[in-house]
Amino acid sequence: MQVLPLAAPVHFRKGMRDKDEDKKGWYALFTAPLMIMFCIIVIIPFFTGMGYSLVSWDGLAKSEKVFVGLSNYAKIFSDKQFLTSLVRTTLFTLITVVIVNVLALAFAVLVTTKLKVRNGKQEPCYSYHT
Repeated sequence: MQVLPLAAPVHFRKGMRDKDEDKKGWYALFTAPLMIMFCIIVIIPFFTGMGYSLVSWDGLAKSEKVFVGLSNYAKIFSDKQFLTSLVRTTLFTLITVVIVNVLALAFAVLVTTKLKVRNGKQEPCYSYHT
């Protein structure tokens, strides 16, 4: 009886590459433009704004930028009107996020439960968007 030698796994054969190695190039190809756009739209303006917040400048190219450090932040957080608007904005945001999510959950449960009147309740949810 003759014993045949075992074949090497596919990824060890000469000239064959692992499929994941091929995918890495495609991931980079499709991800790179998105990362570049993200940096241009989000990251660069964020750090530019942080730099502007540390200087006293009127925004004109001819005027001089004077470094003031964190005094702009000290000034704004000592302003009563700013603090009032900050509290109101935070409360508004929290309340609206909670209400929207509670209503969305209620509609999702209402639409997906097995009730006899389910079809009548689905129509207003779906017909609004059409």
